[in-house]
Amino acid sequence: MSFLPSLNPIPSLPKYPGPYTVGTIDVEFPLSLLPPVTPHTPPDTSHIKTLLFRIFYPAIPDPHPQRATWLSHPQRQHIAAYGGFLGLNKALSEVLSWVPRHLHWTVLPAHKNATMVQPPPDGKWPTAIFSHGLGGTRNTYSHIAGSLASHGVVVFCIEHREQSAALTTIRDPDEKTGSKVVEYKRLPHELNKEVWGVRDAQLRVRLWEVALLYEVLVKLGRGEGDVVEGNLNSSTPRDVFAQFLGKLNVLDPGRVIFAGHSFGGSTVVQLLKSVFYADHSILKDKVITERLFIPSSTASIRQQITPHTPTILLDMWCLPLVSPTTRCLYHLPLPAYTPSGPGGSTILAIESDAFVVWRPHLHTKAQLFSPSPSLSHKTPITLESFGDFPQPYWFYPVGSAHIAQSDFAPLFPTLIRHGFKCEADVGRVLRLNVRAMVQFLRGRGYRVTGTARGECVEGLGNVASEGDWIDDDAVILERGDGKVEGWKAIEVVGLGGERGLIREEARI
Repeated sequence: MSFLPSLNPIPSLPKYPGPYTVGTIDVEFPLSLLPPVTPHTPPDTSHIKTLLFRIFYPAIPDPHPQRATWLSHPQRQHIAAYGGFLGLNKALSEVLSWVPRHLHWTVLPAHKNATMVQPPPDGKWPTAIFSHGLGGTRNTYSHIAGSLASHGVVVFCIEHREQSAALTTIRDPDEKTGSKVVEYKRLPHELNKEVWGVRDAQLRVRLWEVALLYEVLVKLGRGEGDVVEGNLNSSTPRDVFAQFLGKLNVLDPGRVIFAGHSFGGSTVVQLLKSVFYADHSILKDKVITERLFIPSSTASIRQQITPHTPTILLDMWCLPLVSPTTRCLYHLPLPAYTPSGPGGSTILAIESDAFVVWRPHLHTKAQLFSPSPSLSHKTPITLESFGDFPQPYWFYPVGSAHIAQSDFAPLFPTLIRHGFKCEADVGRVLRLNVRAMVQFLRGRGYRVTGTARGECVEGLGNVASEGDWIDDDAVILERGDGKVEGWKAIEVVGLGGERGLIREEARI
């Protein structure tokens, strides 16, 4: 079957749904300018000399904007890397014979190096950190990140350097030219000592990188100008990066939003627990190799992670959380479930249909979302076990595929539909994801803009407003089927009693 007839000559990304124009900049920052975040730097990371991330933010419209390409440089190598990750055999060969002449022209709908809109009356923009999944990059979730920015959230998309990105390059701050290429490491879908070891090592680096990125946010939040001078990316003018100084809500504990897809979701969960329980008695007797991340006593991330930290998990992949090394933290509840915490109201999880039907994985995740997670439960989770805690917000778009929350979905909808068996309209999948994320943040007290009425074609519920923008899209987070077309809630209660992942073959 050929996928080409339905592909546009140049694959394109949809416009962002919120009222703000979106700006974007690219930053590569030397680690030497950041304080250490752990006394135990991950081994075999001497080549990682920088952090690489893209920022999406609310911007002033420009009639003649610059555009950033979706494909990072070197483009040809990135195309080959994406193809190798997707592994589509004959279909892939057909696509790759055509794509290189077109995909390099695909641009982000965001304005490159745009002027930032002045933040709300309190002077600070809500800020999120987004961690990508396997085969991703800092650009791969640009629609999700840009959509949040169009509603008034500044999003930092990190590119991980531990061989989980499709391809990444690392500059040496001491060298004027050249960079080191780090390629994706493909692993077998098996649970064994070797695979666990590599995943543990990757997760160790990811936690370290996100904690370092938060140190960058702290410098920006405090208005420290040296962070602007440190950027190695010459395509980002210093005055544009300087716009973020003192404008981000990143210093108040529990206000930075942590989000991720797949491996990025498990990165977020492991980070929250590693930091929040850093001094917990259950970890005291663990040797260094049995703890993936131990934050320094002076690491800023220690003050940021609280029971109230908003957590957005897109089709989180649980396997990295149940290795022999990570299981001790799996059995501790998410910080939200500590006695003084708000419970599941700080957690939004959006699955794909593909992960919902993976039942051992779903049961393992349900345990993780409960106040008393366990890998050995033999009975379903009960409502009584939640006590006064609310359950997390947990939903999925019917017929969706794991890859449908990334930019691959709008860029190659026919390929996603046939190659990945995505029965749902990919535009609807992304639309529902964004609606839920914006409403979740609205409910957590973040000043985000209204949701466009045109984005709510799957159902509005009992919305009183007749205007073009809806200030409270409550129906998208209401439990019960049928309230929003093609959008179903998942109840933690009743799950968790069947065989989990430990005895199952890995799937990605």
